[in-house]
Amino acid sequence: ASAIELALRRGDRIGVPTLFLLAGDDRIVDTGRSLAFARALQSPDITIDVLEGHHHEVLQERNRGAVMAEIRDWLHDHLD
Repeated sequence: ASAIELALRRGDRIGVPTLFLLAGDDRIVDTGRSLAFARALQSPDITIDVLEGHHHEVLQERNRGAVMAEIRDWLHDHLD
C-alpha cells in the first residue's frame, strides 16, 4: 500500500496536535481530499487552514513570512 493509502486507513491512530496548512489552489494534491482526511481524524486537536490562492508549496509563496508566522504561533500555542 502507498503511504497515503496507509495514512487514510490508519488516520484514527493520529492523536497528537496537528496543523494542516492546505494550498487552496494546489495543482498536485487534491485539496478537497486532504481537507476531508484532516476533518476525519479523531484527534481532539486538529487545526486546518486552507490558504486560498496558494499553490502546492505554501512556504514558497510570496507571503511565506505570514505562513511561517502562522506555524510559529501554532507551535507557541501548543508547546506551552
